[in-house]
Amino acid sequence: MAFEVPEGFDSSHLAFHPLGVPDGQDWPFPINRRPLLVVSPFVSSKLLNDLAAERRHVTVVSLVESLNDLRPSVIEKLDDV
Repeated sequence: MAFEVPEGFDSSHLAFHPLGVPDGQDWPFPINRRPLLVVSPFVSSKLLNDLAAERRHVTVVSLVESLNDLRPSVIEKLDDV
């Protein structure tokens, strides 16, 4: 499936990573300190804990129900939820 960005949007830094699905890709994120925006309806404590490791800023946009299921220790690592 092709993802088309709106006109005028710079897609040079845009990437879509379908994690946790059958035939998905390998872990695409290098460990670095770059800020990260996670937009996903479903998130897990393990995934967010891995993503937040060594990062200086992590923002998560998700369903309230998914966020309510996260461990408090993981939420503390996130900058914005």
